[in-house]
Amino acid sequence: MHFGIRFFAVASLVIGSVLTTLYLSQERLVATTPVLPLEKLVLATPQIPFSSLLFLAKHKDLFTKHGLDVQLVMTATGKEALDMTLAGKADIAAVATLPLAYAVSRAAKPRILAVISKSDYEHSVVARRDRGITQVENLTDKTIGYVAGTSAQFYLEALLTHANIARDDVHMQSITIQESENAIVSGEVDAVALFSPWDKRAARALGETGIVFSPSLHTTHWTLTSDKDLPDARPLVAKKLLLALIDAQAFILEQRAASLDIVAHEMKIPLSELDESWKLYTFDVQLPQSLIATLERESFWLRSHGNVPNDEQTTLPDFLDYLSFSALQSVKPSAIRITR
Repeated sequence: MHFGIRFFAVASLVIGSVLTTLYLSQERLVATTPVLPLEKLVLATPQIPFSSLLFLAKHKDLFTKHGLDVQLVMTATGKEALDMTLAGKADIAAVATLPLAYAVSRAAKPRILAVISKSDYEHSVVARRDRGITQVENLTDKTIGYVAGTSAQFYLEALLTHANIARDDVHMQSITIQESENAIVSGEVDAVALFSPWDKRAARALGETGIVFSPSLHTTHWTLTSDKDLPDARPLVAKKLLLALIDAQAFILEQRAASLDIVAHEMKIPLSELDESWKLYTFDVQLPQSLIATLERESFWLRSHGNVPNDEQTTLPDFLDYLSFSALQSVKPSAIRITR
């Protein structure tokens, strides 16, 4: 009886000693494990719905979750974001394909990491009814404002071609995106080619005087694009960025209403304004085959307008050379749908 009691007491002391040692060892291990600093990344983007995944990832701390300290720098257009990136003032740009095609034609070497959204209804031409414009064909001989070097310019000319209006039959006036609403409201121009949300703001400012033409003529691919060095120099950063955006994509699928509210807040626009058009966007981190076709179409358009140096006029670039597959391949290989 006494032996059993003594054995139990000794065993309890041994077990307690072992557990205490393990606990203290674990405490020392946790205390000495270094906390890795967040990797900094500067990402330039305009404040438009195409970049919804970026705004969600920032608001929900998804960049931090994946080890990134992302600074979102707001620009007027994707073209401006790309110019910053190629000049070394940002690491990555959120940008449509037309500025990319133009940059490639000027011997720049951007690298597309992924497409993060698409839309067939991103652009509009907003016109004034009091200038006799009630259908697209009435744009003949009218002054039309456009933002040079953006996908809105490409859309405008696609719309004119669709209506059998020659470019020389209209008066094209280059304006900045910030000038666009005042230009159409003041009557400086008869119509203006814009992208969301600027087109909706212009149409709302015109009220009953305005009319909007927005047939689906072109699919806009919204990309994440770096300079030529980032994919090889900082592969883990590119991977972490895509992981955060894939999480943001999942959040939209799970909580659409909450996502819409967050994006409207981050864009500083009324929820009702965003809700009108958000359903027209597809948010998906991918590299689709249609990306190549769009780049080639826009590159051909640039050449037809003499926007390419003479020694580059004969052949289209191989846009596969401007894609970086490694980051997306490492996190979601099924999202790569390009024949290589």
